[in-house]
Amino acid sequence: MTFKDEMFLESGNDRFSIYHAGPAHAPDDSMMMVEPAGVLFSGDIIQNGRVPFLNSPEVDSGQWMQAIEKVKKLKPVVLIPGHGSASENAMEALNFTYDYLKFVRERMKSAVDNWLPFEDAYQQTDWSQYKNLPAFDASNKGNAYRVYLEMEQNALGAE
Repeated sequence: MTFKDEMFLESGNDRFSIYHAGPAHAPDDSMMMVEPAGVLFSGDIIQNGRVPFLNSPEVDSGQWMQAIEKVKKLKPVVLIPGHGSASENAMEALNFTYDYLKFVRERMKSAVDNWLPFEDAYQQTDWSQYKNLPAFDASNKGNAYRVYLEMEQNALGAE
């Protein structure tokens, strides 16, 4: 079975709501909510307790945030993330990933708007709230650079 934006399946009293969320982390990202249990299978869109990986040409951080906003309205209870531990506090993990994306986007957009070179923007950003998390050293600078390029494209009106 394939679907474009969303698909719903039922089995007994369970409803499986599947949402296309891409392009976010990747073009074909999807998330599945199992109701009434409130279990969200997020794939790589939510990465619990670690810095997400944004450094891919397919990443659309704005679409990624929209996907998180959509699924937050479902008020999931349990999260099965693409990376990191399962959590019985799904909203905390959703908010963490959303807030990280928002932080990086705001800082890199400000840099682009003010014609600040990437290296200067990166060095001037206070990363202290994220620097002790798993994958920070491996991913954060690449994430910031990828979002910087995305913000440049947006500023130029490029697709």
